[in-house]
Amino acid sequence: MRGLLSVVVLTGCAAGGDPGSGGEALPNPGYTPYAVHAEGDAGLTPVLPEGAGRDLMAYLRHDRVNLVYTRCPEDAVCAIAGATSDDGLVFSPETALLTDPRGLSAPYLEAGPAGDVLWVVVGDGAALGRAPAEGDDFGAVEVALEGGPFSAPSVVNGPAGRRLFFVREGHLYMAAAVGTGWDTPTAVLGPCDETDCWPEEGVEHAEVRLGVSATGRRFYRAAFVNAGGGEKAVGFAASEDGATWSAVPFNPTLVLGRGTTMGLSNLRVGDRYFLYFSRSHFSRGRVAPITGAAVNRAGAPSVVF
Repeated sequence: MRGLLSVVVLTGCAAGGDPGSGGEALPNPGYTPYAVHAEGDAGLTPVLPEGAGRDLMAYLRHDRVNLVYTRCPEDAVCAIAGATSDDGLVFSPETALLTDPRGLSAPYLEAGPAGDVLWVVVGDGAALGRAPAEGDDFGAVEVALEGGPFSAPSVVNGPAGRRLFFVREGHLYMAAAVGTGWDTPTAVLGPCDETDCWPEEGVEHAEVRLGVSATGRRFYRAAFVNAGGGEKAVGFAASEDGATWSAVPFNPTLVLGRGTTMGLSNLRVGDRYFLYFSRSHFSRGRVAPITGAAVNRAGAPSVVF
């Protein structure tokens, strides 16, 4: 956990501390503070219709926020849907994006020089698939990696090369790209056994992105939810090589409360950072996600991701 201390110093607490503690000119790497979007006194204001938002990912396209997520109808297999927004809080009606008779979930958009690719979990999690972007749509899904179970995939071309990340049994795993495939995945972030460490029981719903600091330094940046029982909360970690990670000193950043977390995604939009999350919600006798957003407007944004 000591391998990325220099990145945390450049982009985190030593470059201005917790940005909630001071002035607007302090560099803000997007770790804290986040305030849940709530209109009036009714508490969390959902940003997507009821039932939408499981396993979500946010990204920018044509200066609009795009949310892609898993939609699981009562009478069909899960598929990938999406919605767009000008301000990150009010979204368009849902659009169906990608279907497959095997069922699809957990979308992650990899941006690359040869074109964007949407990564998905196929079926019950035994395989990962990829679908090339075709304008605003996506082509057919082809299986890219078997040997799961897989959840929460991320594919990032960072400072140490292209890396695949996914979550399994409370650990974040990493595999390096080798030719057209991947090497053997290894666990790189998980339960901690040090005094007063967090998260004690490991991670779930981890999302890894390429972060670029104000000085141009590139690093792998992870947002994740703690695994296990009790209250769920969001934390961050950073890495230079994808293998050795350093946690942000003021983890956890945002407490989501008790219940089941069903998705997490973090995105910078202009001078704000958005943290989208989905939580379990009982509706008409079944569990469905309810999706909210938390916004960080503090300081001067210093990291792009």
